[in-house]
Amino acid sequence: MNKLIAENRVIFPENIRLQPKLKRFKNELKRDTNPVSTWLADVGLNAEGSREIQEILGGQVFQYPKPRSLIEQLIKVSVPNDAIILDFFAGSGTTAHAVQKLNTEDGGKRRFILVSSTEASEEQPDKNLCRDVCAERVRRVMEGYSNKKGESVAGLGGSFAYLRSRRHPTETLFNSIQHPAIWTALCLIHSQSVSPYQTDAPHQQLALDNSTVWYLPKINPEVLASLNKLPDTTLLVYSWQPGLLRQHIEDARVSFLPIPQFLVDRFGNGGAR
Repeated sequence: MNKLIAENRVIFPENIRLQPKLKRFKNELKRDTNPVSTWLADVGLNAEGSREIQEILGGQVFQYPKPRSLIEQLIKVSVPNDAIILDFFAGSGTTAHAVQKLNTEDGGKRRFILVSSTEASEEQPDKNLCRDVCAERVRRVMEGYSNKKGESVAGLGGSFAYLRSRRHPTETLFNSIQHPAIWTALCLIHSQSVSPYQTDAPHQQLALDNSTVWYLPKINPEVLASLNKLPDTTLLVYSWQPGLLRQHIEDARVSFLPIPQFLVDRFGNGGAR
């Protein structure tokens, strides 16, 4: 460090809270250093996003919105002009705005799907960013609006549907499923014999010559506990949520399988109505 300071190779910032930096010269860099893409220098920062949303909605309604120019650039270099762009952290609706702007510029037929939450809390139970910020911005961008100066801004056109989802207890989703019929069908797929459906059992079980078949009508702590006591055999586990089970159990002997679609169609919610 003393040698570098003596050679004037250390830059000390005026603000003592900042870290010193090492001065390097181009001829000291490795010749095989990969170049860094510079296209991000052509797009705006969060300040751009803040200014734009204030122009559209008339105030500071969302912190750190993404700059539209950044999203436009990402879309242009990554997908065709008839793609469906999914944004599952929609925030202030920048992605929808970017899609409609690009379609206007190049005649594209891109579509978007935005997913977000209200961000309501105990302190703000009525907060609804989806409705009051995201959907409202998309609506104004499409239909036109007046900016902070009172000037009319033409709409970009287009339309969208605003859909809401609600939580339902798992039991309400699975009550209409004909579990005994599904279990009987699974038995017949793997064997010529059928194991009776046990209503109170956490899982249904059928022993085969070299493996065992399980059916899990639902997943709860009791079921997960039973999975920690696996039989010493190859296990085929049919479940409505195989991905969730894979997160809890890692065992090469176990295969987590979805319910076959033809059984879902026949004995699932759709077939039971």
